[in-house]
Amino acid sequence: LRVIQAQTDVDFQLYKPPTINRRIRHRMGLLQIASIDSYADLIANSEDEAEALHKEFLIGVTRFFRNKEAWKYLEAEIIPELFQKAAEDKSHSIRCWVTAGSTGEEAYSLAMLLHAQQQKRRNAPDIKIFATYVVSEALYNASKVLYSSSIVSDLPPALLQRYFVRVDDQYQVDRELRQMIIF
Repeated sequence: LRVIQAQTDVDFQLYKPPTINRRIRHRMGLLQIASIDSYADLIANSEDEAEALHKEFLIGVTRFFRNKEAWKYLEAEIIPELFQKAAEDKSHSIRCWVTAGSTGEEAYSLAMLLHAQQQKRRNAPDIKIFATYVVSEALYNASKVLYSSSIVSDLPPALLQRYFVRVDDQYQVDRELRQMIIF
């Protein structure tokens, strides 16, 4: 883990040991390496393998509105309060930060909820969402905003129709929502 941190500047030492072990064993299996010592030597001498393991640790489990109860609470309790406080303070903007947004789905989920609330109010503040992730390549892909047709199962039809445009066999987030987010 120290070698990977030295090469990638990402510290995985606080990750759950079973997750780390499972991901290391997976890489070892792919490379047909039986000994952990042999794999440690490979990591120490191969930047490519250190990068591959680094990406292996970052496998994201994500989709639109994952953990539905949390999103419902955010929509019902937190977001209206944000807009109320912005109105009371005469703020002209609401800024949010989405961390670990490797695919953009969390950032776009938040954008949909904020935009819906914004549309309900007169003189609503501007919204800006900052989405960050430790792998810039992933952020670049998230900013392209093309998702496979599998998102149909994650999004209510009304949101899919309102915020997405079908492009061949994929869906693209509409321009208004894209402009709310800086990846």
